[in-house]
Amino acid sequence: MQQRVRVVSTRGGRNSLSLAHTFESEDVIVQLEGTELLCPPMFERGARVRLGHIADGVWKRLRPTPAGRSMFPPVRMTLVNVQDLPGLWNIRELDAYLQGSEISVCFVEEVFAEGLEHRRGELEALSRFDVVFCACQGACEPIQRLTGRPTHYLPPGIDTVRWAPRTVTNDRPIDVYYLGRRLPARHEALKALCRERDWFYLFDTVAPRGFMNHAEHRDALSGFVQRTRFFVVDAAKIDQPLVGARQQEVGYRFFEGAAAGAVLVGRRPLGQASRNLFPSEEAVLELPDAPEGIAEVLDALHDSGERCLRIRARNVSLCLRRHDTAYRYARILDEVGMPYPAALDDRLAELGARAQRLDALVGDGGASREEREPQELSA
Repeated sequence: MQQRVRVVSTRGGRNSLSLAHTFESEDVIVQLEGTELLCPPMFERGARVRLGHIADGVWKRLRPTPAGRSMFPPVRMTLVNVQDLPGLWNIRELDAYLQGSEISVCFVEEVFAEGLEHRRGELEALSRFDVVFCACQGACEPIQRLTGRPTHYLPPGIDTVRWAPRTVTNDRPIDVYYLGRRLPARHEALKALCRERDWFYLFDTVAPRGFMNHAEHRDALSGFVQRTRFFVVDAAKIDQPLVGARQQEVGYRFFEGAAAGAVLVGRRPLGQASRNLFPSEEAVLELPDAPEGIAEVLDALHDSGERCLRIRARNVSLCLRRHDTAYRYARILDEVGMPYPAALDDRLAELGARAQRLDALVGDGGASREEREPQELSA
């Protein structure tokens, strides 16, 4: 019997904190398919050369090209997850993992269109796949044009079974959580406000390094956000205006905060993608630039218990219905014409049932009719 799916991971290399959500999604897919996870040896970080930017001819001479038949049995689909395009080069003997596969799919999370046409080696590696999915909508058209491969927008997805709280009425002792990249002026305003109000303000105080165990890291992080009132969000790479301002993308923080039942505050990325993914006007409550404006917004929310409960319930319900990794994987299977495994159908049913129970608990505070409809994601 032919194996259905081969999942190839880059977790054989570095253990950067930013890779933990990638590995979380891989864990869900492996569980749904009941397949093994392949972790190829990776090039050592110190010895890695930025070959993605060199000429095509040099790339072809240097890239691994295993001879003979594949080292793996035939498979219907090979799925390779990478955080960014250099991650493809980091995989030693990538070709060997694609051989014997009827369909090869690459999901790349982070690609910015600026200067993409000069990254010939990385694009050549990407062109070896039959289908490409990208979590950055603004890069899909350039990738498809430069590689000649069909490229589809696939927003970030998370393990909502892990992230969704057991109840939206739980205690939330963390008043404000500003995780990861941040705007210095906003951070200073939040520090001053929380100090004055005696609120608990949680933020990073050390430079991100590696995790010891990605699953434990995600368990701990989701636990913090499940106990947070207001979770600060913004467009991806907001602290790098030459990149993030020109191509505003919906990053993982939106999905993590919403699924954990926090009230999202900050700013939506420009463009329709954010509105499609989070239709409610209250899904992201805008924080103005001025410190006094930030204080006004958060003070009002802090005193609006019923409103915050409604927002939290709607956020969790939406994520259970739309933003679990299972929905993203179903989109991939639909695109390549493969049936769903039984475990995927079971998980989708479980997610829907949890969302319905939440809606029943909070009444009108649950998902709106628009949010309950299946979501169409444009390429």
